[in-house]
Amino acid sequence: MSLTLVTLAGERIAHAGCEKDTDCKGDRVCSAGVCTEPSPPSSGDKTAGTVMVHVVSNEPAAVLSRVTAEATATASGPGGMASASASEYQVVCGVPCDTAVPINKVYVFQKVSGSGQVSGTFTMPARDRLTLNVDSGSQGMYFLGFMGELLGIMAGVGGLLVVPAGVALHNDGLTIAGGITAGAGAIVTVLSILTLNANGTHVTTDTGERLASHPNETEKTGLRFDGGVPRLVF
Repeated sequence: MSLTLVTLAGERIAHAGCEKDTDCKGDRVCSAGVCTEPSPPSSGDKTAGTVMVHVVSNEPAAVLSRVTAEATATASGPGGMASASASEYQVVCGVPCDTAVPINKVYVFQKVSGSGQVSGTFTMPARDRLTLNVDSGSQGMYFLGFMGELLGIMAGVGGLLVVPAGVALHNDGLTIAGGITAGAGAIVTVLSILTLNANGTHVTTDTGERLASHPNETEKTGLRFDGGVPRLVF
């Protein structure tokens, strides 16, 4: 009788253990032959995870795009140095997004898919959820600022070339005209830059952190091709 009791007790102990998760009840898992509660997920390296992004924008057609490739070429010659950049984009989502996106990628905002004005590049902060506020400004004023900057620079350079010519020819009228043109070009350029900055695309978080602006202050001077659309950056 005592041998039978010991055997039955041993069987109970064996059945109390486990070999795989399905041997355990509910959400418990099998660990070292014992059913235990699952460990809470580790936060781990946030840079390798994702963030749930919600977008608020005054531009209904704004899209969040991921930068998939960038290339820059620089050439120099007698007239100076010129640079050209090309960027490739992959659309992630449109407003209001509400999509989980990788944190360790580079993103931009565009007004429409594949074209239009873009923000500067940025990465996502390491959070579980994130609200991005996208202020796209006025497209018309932005274009006006861009053209004004281009014409202002051309007028300023032209005026500076005329001034020494007027001095060499002892032509006071030509010298004064060149100076006035150069000064007017400088004023137009400054006002145009202010217009560009006021009507560019600005990206901020719900806590007020600015992630990107356009024009991007870190961009190099030259000709850029963003999404196949050429633009001059000064």
